[in-house]
Amino acid sequence: MANATKYVSKPLEASYPYLINPDTRFDAAKGKYTVTVLISKEDVEEVNKIQAAYEAAITEGISKKFGGKAPNKATLRPCLKDGDDYDRPEFKGKWLLTCSSSNKPQVVDINLNPITEPKAIVGGDLIRVSVNFAAYNVGGSKGVSCYLGSVQLVKKTDTPFGNRSTPEADFGTNSDTLL
Repeated sequence: MANATKYVSKPLEASYPYLINPDTRFDAAKGKYTVTVLISKEDVEEVNKIQAAYEAAITEGISKKFGGKAPNKATLRPCLKDGDDYDRPEFKGKWLLTCSSSNKPQVVDINLNPITEPKAIVGGDLIRVSVNFAAYNVGGSKGVSCYLGSVQLVKKTDTPFGNRSTPEADFGTNSDTLL
């Protein structure tokens, strides 16, 4: 029987990837491995797959986490966030799905070879993610989390998000132009 709470994506754009080393920006003691994937709002099929896994986690959580009662969905934090709510041009017209884990995910290239270089995957690269949605009930806070499993780098981008220009692009390669 297939795991209804599992979602394996098609190639999607990566944003804020912390896949080899954990993201410790907000809590150095409890860093997490994270990545946000961007899904076009026009990609109804992919969004439906995510929503189905999310709904399955809620259903599973009724008996395991929610005391036999379905939670009010309006009070749950949504798994998909609207990219139009953010002031980032690469998010416009997209849904954002942030996946995280305390455990290091397996990160591989297109040929399933392990990737160990921390900056091998950057914002804008095309990746596939394997995630599992699971319900939680901690201290009265109920919801569904998106737990990161494995990541596959499908294609490097030519224009990474937030890319800084290079000295060559800024100043050229001919240093005697200033003389």
